[in-house]
This record gives sequence, structure tokens and C-alpha cells, in this order.
Amino acid sequence: ADVGTTSFKNCERDLHDAVKRLYKFDLNTWNIKVRVKHSTKPDAIEEIDLPALAPYEIFAEMYKSPPQFHLSMLGPDSTSAPEQYWDLLRENGEAHPANDDPELAPFRASLVPLYWHEDAGEIYKNTPVRVFSVRSATVSDISSGDQQFFMTCIEEHVSIDETNDDLVKWIRWNEEVLESRVHPYKDMYGKKLTGRLAEL
Repeated sequence: ADVGTTSFKNCERDLHDAVKRLYKFDLNTWNIKVRVKHSTKPDAIEEIDLPALAPYEIFAEMYKSPPQFHLSMLGPDSTSAPEQYWDLLRENGEAHPANDDPELAPFRASLVPLYWHEDAGEIYKNTPVRVFSVRSATVSDISSGDQQFFMTCIEEHVSIDETNDDLVKWIRWNEEVLESRVHPYKDMYGKKLTGRLAEL
């Protein structure tokens, strides 16, 4: 897919702005620490601040708009999509806390399974980028703008194994926040949240 921007430095900004503008979401841009291939030393690694949107904030903002939340999380025609998903999982013999944990039983119909997605894209001068997004696993037949929510992107040529490790840590921290159903008071590095990040 063509990201449609003129340089990588604008890539995250343009995609973040598109998400905010499309849904009128009041979102913060986080800077996550990511290790990448060094820009001038071929065999070295450097750490950069990679702008990202937090999925837990996206879903919290979406929840303020019930029609959009219903469409994006449950689909256009179903209010029982999550429960059907967990039923199918159990029928196929796959274990999951949504089916096995008694404490989750009362919430089973409202536990929306998430699909974490990486896609390839290109920006100006054919620069390959990796684009990361998240969506409800129960929705697949609506427009990508309504079901796929962008988190971040990074140039492919700077990505190394450590890049993947750091991005997975970001995703896992967001999963933990969502699973807790409580707004975090610290970021993934243990630093206390302040200002807008603490207010949402």
C-alpha cells in the first residue's frame, strides 16, 4: 500500500493525524523507545523515539461514540459477535481464559478479541515501511478505515530483531492495560504519567 506521504519523518504524523481526524478522537502521541540499525555505523545499534498511538486510548475514545464502537468492534449486524467467537474457539478445542476462567464468565459477551497486524507500505521514493495496526478479530467485512486502527510505522531498512522486541513490548503493555480495565498511572517504563496522558 502507498502511505501517500513525502518522507518517512512525516509518515507517522500523517497516519496519526488521519486517525484523529477521521474519528475526531482526542488522542496523545506517545514516544516509545525502539532500538534500530544505527544511521551511520553499519554494525551498531541506536535507540530512537518512535511516535505511536496507544490502542487502549483509541478504544476508550471510540467507546464515547456508541455507533462507531458497535460498527468497529462488533460489526454492522451483530451484537453477539464476541460470544460467537469464543464459542467457535472452544468448539475447535483451543484454550483461552475467556472460556476457561470463571471470573471472566460474566464478561464473555463483551470481551472483544483483538487482532494485531503488521503490513507493508511504501512512501516517497519507494521507501518500504512496516505499518502496525490493531482491529477487532470479529469484524472483517467493513471498510478498512472503520476496522483497522493505526499504531505506528517504521522504515524497513532500519528494523532489526531488537526493533521487533521493543514493538512487541509496546503491544504487550497495551494488552495488559486493556485486560486490567483500569487507566494506567505509569507508562511501560515505570514513569508516572502526567498531563494529558494521566487525564484520559
